Amino acid sequence: MIANGDPGNPSYNLPDLTAPSIQRPYYWFPIEDPLSTNMSCNYNAISNAPSLHAPVPAGGNVTAFWASSGTDPIFPYWWNWRHSSGPLFTYLARCPGDSCANFDPTGKAVWFKIAQIGLAPGATNMQGSDAWLQWSATNNGWTVQIPKGLKSGAYLIRHEILMLAGNPAQFYPNCAQIMVEGGGEKEPKAEELVAFPGAYKASGE
Repeated sequence: MIANGDPGNPSYNLPDLTAPSIQRPYYWFPIEDPLSTNMSCNYNAISNAPSLHAPVPAGGNVTAFWASSGTDPIFPYWWNWRHSSGPLFTYLARCPGDSCANFDPTGKAVWFKIAQIGLAPGATNMQGSDAWLQWSATNNGWTVQIPKGLKSGAYLIRHEILMLAGNPAQFYPNCAQIMVEGGGEKEPKAEELVAFPGAYKASGE
């Protein structure tokens, strides 16, 4: 993950729970139950929350990548970590105080969506090579803009892949910690906030 164009902000390339990072720990396995507590920030993402935050100006960009390296003990070769079909979502959650390090958002209505996308440019079919996930993974990731005027402070940013090719659908949320700087006074309204788990229902509603 690159915040505001700075690749110096470290992130996890592997499920390493000890490396210093802005990104919370994760694991490869999909989440298939939308009511799971892992829907918040992936597996084991709370007990090992890091202390680092990437500075991002309000109105600045954050880019998400899905890949692993040849040192990966699970997939020992270069492999773009992506899936063939499904949309992408990005949420933010304001952390209490001046740090996200010990913040557990599980089940709390603190998340607000700032971006979503389904099909690749010009695409018509979600179930094939037209799908956005396949396109984005080979075209420099997915860049989203932090809302201009957003109130400054510590935030969790949550990128989510929803893979629709399987049954049940597979969820891949991942969280990182950012520090929004130079912001304004804009904050989401209470009715615009959702919880994970809680935002999705198992029935698909």
